[in-house]
Amino acid sequence: MQTYITVNDIIKHTDTDGVIRWIPKDEGNSDYQVYLQHKETPADKAAQSAYELEQAAVISNEQAITEAAATQKAALLARLGITADEAKLLIG
Repeated sequence: MQTYITVNDIIKHTDTDGVIRWIPKDEGNSDYQVYLQHKETPADKAAQSAYELEQAAVISNEQAITEAAATQKAALLARLGITADEAKLLIG
């Protein structure tokens, strides 16, 4: 089963043997021309959906880590009784 997944300006092509190739979106590229002629299959749609869900999970995880760090920083500043601007002055 072949699948095509769009990742930014590159297409991830997995052929029937499971070999992965990255195809740049370049009109002069013969692999890209083959991609343009390809009719989207249910496997393509499933692979694209799985990729998008995976990326959403990664972004969600990164946001959770950032929010946790901000909460910890705010708690520490509150314990010290200083503002973020004062902490910046102390750190330099």
